[in-house]
Amino acid sequence: MSIIIPTLNEEKALPELLFCIKEQTLKRDNFEVIIADAQSTDKTLQIAKEFGAKIVNGGTPAIGRNAGAKEAKSDILVFLDADVKFSSIFLEKALELFTNNNIDVACAFVKIKPSIVVSYFFSNMADNIIRFLRQFTNNPIGCGDFIMCKKNIFNKIGGFDEKMVFGEDIDFLKRAVQNKAKYRILQISYINSPRRIKKIGISIMMIAFILFGIASIIGIQKNQKVQKFIEKVYGKVGMVK
Repeated sequence: MSIIIPTLNEEKALPELLFCIKEQTLKRDNFEVIIADAQSTDKTLQIAKEFGAKIVNGGTPAIGRNAGAKEAKSDILVFLDADVKFSSIFLEKALELFTNNNIDVACAFVKIKPSIVVSYFFSNMADNIIRFLRQFTNNPIGCGDFIMCKKNIFNKIGGFDEKMVFGEDIDFLKRAVQNKAKYRILQISYINSPRRIKKIGISIMMIAFILFGIASIIGIQKNQKVQKFIEKVYGKVGMVK
């Protein structure tokens, strides 16, 4: 598999993710790591080089993921955000579930655990329920912090929409399903970061997602004015520290 990680000044989070990857039970020669960097000014690139990752030019998350996929050698792509963490068996189990069930595109559950940010706990619980229920519909939901995808499906739908700065992950999943891809939520979980909630608060986050949902229903979610407005509410994606 090819693991693709978009980055922008991730010197604090990236080492933990790379440690998780290093500790995987999946043999190292079964995967490669590609860092798609958006001109970081901290030690992100140094950390990536020391790990032995391939480095490509990135940009927004969508641009970074597409750039990484273009350089990927494997037929299976795994997109991760730099601030996620998981157990040592995560990648091996993900690959097993993905291949044994002949899945084309997949996400996973977010690990529910106690947190000093109470809203983080409840938002993850609600997110998991919605992910599970909508995996069988034409409007699936997931998150770009973990997406597993067959490369032929990725190429078929043209990757992530680089004009979108918000909701490009949900748009990607929806287009995959519309193109007859089999989408499922894998029965495994990972830890995501509460840093966005800590930065802007759960209320602002929910407002942003509600606005995107309304725009999607109307069919204007890709409109650049709508994207810019939601980005203003949510904050620039990939730039929260």
